[in-house]
Amino acid sequence: MLAFTCVLALVYYLLREQYTTPDSTPFASTALLGLSYTLTTLLVTLVYRLSPWHPLASYPGPLIAKVTTLWLTYISATGRRSAVLDDLHERYGPFVRIGEMGYIPS
Repeated sequence: MLAFTCVLALVYYLLREQYTTPDSTPFASTALLGLSYTLTTLLVTLVYRLSPWHPLASYPGPLIAKVTTLWLTYISATGRRSAVLDDLHERYGPFVRIGEMGYIPS
């Protein structure tokens, strides 16, 4: 978690220096910096969740489940959660990665 925060801080400061020029408007600089920062955050998160260093990397499951829990939210809203989970257990076995692990304080 600390490494992730350090990478994002470094990206922010590098982009701030690049996009803040005397001839640019504050709105344009802020919008471009915010977009770059958001895209970098999403990319770093995506790479981490698909990497072998993730705590749940050894558990099988659909690729979308490794990236986000929004698919499970949609399936739950449509009322097909139990059927989909049964199908996933038939396909992947008794342990299936269906969501992202949240932060658990120690």
